[in-house]
Amino acid sequence: MAQFDPTKEKLQFEYPGKWVYRLIGKNETSVRNVIKEVLSSEKQYDLTPSNTSKSGKYFSMKLEVTVMNEEERTKLFKTFQQNPDIVMVL
Repeated sequence: MAQFDPTKEKLQFEYPGKWVYRLIGKNETSVRNVIKEVLSSEKQYDLTPSNTSKSGKYFSMKLEVTVMNEEERTKLFKTFQQNPDIVMVL
């Protein structure tokens, strides 16, 4: 099975389409508030709690949202990444 090499290939994705972000944070309420702020009230999304670290310090949430184009997908990623309540975005 061939693996995707991002240095040689561009991701092939049809827009609009559902995209999944994994958001890791320290406080679930804060992460939920960030998502509500970033996504307009008109944009529907699914948010599912995922894993919690062994120490309980970090948790992750799976966010599934429809993106209209690559620009929107990248903008959302960067916006989440730059927020101090989000530790990591995957």
